[in-house]
Amino acid sequence: MMSSLVFAYEVLCKVYKEGAYLSVALPPTLSFLDGKDKAKVTRIVYGVIEKHEEFTYALGKLCKKSPRPNIRVILRMGMYLLKYSDGMPEYAAVNEIVELTKGYKKESAGFVNATMKAYIKIKDELPKEKYARLACEFNYPEWLIREYFLEYGEEKALKIMGSKIKNVHIRLNSRLPDEELKKKLEENGKKTKYGYLVSSTEPYAPYIVEGKATVNALDSVKICRVLVNDKANGDVLDVCAAPGGKSVYIAENNPDVKVYAYDVHPHRVELIKKYALRMQVGNVIAEVKDMREYIPEYEKRFFFVLVDAPCSGAGVVNGNPDILINKTAENVEELNALQKELLSVASRYVSSGGRLVYSTCSNLKKENEEVVNSFLETHGDFTLAESEELGGTQKTFENNEEGDDGFFVCLMTRK
Repeated sequence: MMSSLVFAYEVLCKVYKEGAYLSVALPPTLSFLDGKDKAKVTRIVYGVIEKHEEFTYALGKLCKKSPRPNIRVILRMGMYLLKYSDGMPEYAAVNEIVELTKGYKKESAGFVNATMKAYIKIKDELPKEKYARLACEFNYPEWLIREYFLEYGEEKALKIMGSKIKNVHIRLNSRLPDEELKKKLEENGKKTKYGYLVSSTEPYAPYIVEGKATVNALDSVKICRVLVNDKANGDVLDVCAAPGGKSVYIAENNPDVKVYAYDVHPHRVELIKKYALRMQVGNVIAEVKDMREYIPEYEKRFFFVLVDAPCSGAGVVNGNPDILINKTAENVEELNALQKELLSVASRYVSSGGRLVYSTCSNLKKENEEVVNSFLETHGDFTLAESEELGGTQKTFENNEEGDDGFFVCLMTRK
């Protein structure tokens, strides 16, 4: 068990201390573990993160001042073992977590031991205050729950938070057909309009590595179809393109046009390049650019412009339980200003009659409809446009068994 705890601790430290995404931090560790340890590490890591709000509440009750980050991680792991690790005696869980502490910070072992024993007495207690209790129950931050209640009302808010559908959407690479893979997906997956829903990507990992298939969220594909509803008759600009799924999909289906895929972070631009290389797509031009800065030579140059804006990620919590861990209400306000700035600058690059798509992986109206409304009020040369894919001009997709997440998409055109 100890080796599993060590690996889980290292992954959780990357998430909590370094702000790494779980989807990036976990796979490298799992790649060199055997099946038994792989399952244990995955269970502990996801268990801790999926009970983040509950354990945060417990830490607040047990600790007069916040422990150091690495000790907080260890305490969260101990709480998970004590409350949710079936079949492990309490004394064994405490011993395991104390031994783990000794390996990293021996002088904190006594504090961890005492805190774990105190936690045993309160582990089933939850806050009485409504929003704090719901935060523990649904593992959503209190600030976001209040926002959902304000925007959607209690019934709809509870429905959004209660959705636990976690299927993964895989699509085939049209340039590298593989009948064996297609048959495997037909037999084991649920077919969608653009690919297949599967419970796990593990059986398809070799095909994904070879570029014959890729994980591509269904709503991500739909966003591309809203922008380019048939075939692109001109170059495409994706202003916030990393990690590259949308740019590559559009480029793959439109080999005769160039897709300019930009991101402000060099390491994320490398992700776009690797994605395009794996899928054997050669018409993606990935470069580092801060798209808040106006580029005069791009004025009215592109018929297709996509602004898939940085956002809270509130709509994709199902598949990314760590996405809200380090986010606050203040972060959303900052993102709001960035979203409006990116949309305003990018709109200058849309040609007359051209299409502008604004999208997020959020279901918060202040990141979606309010951004669009603010934009249209100050940009009279743009108007909402109908999309067959959306059944209207804009739509917030909800988590459902058909594979949708909480994405928002809006189509506009330049007069």
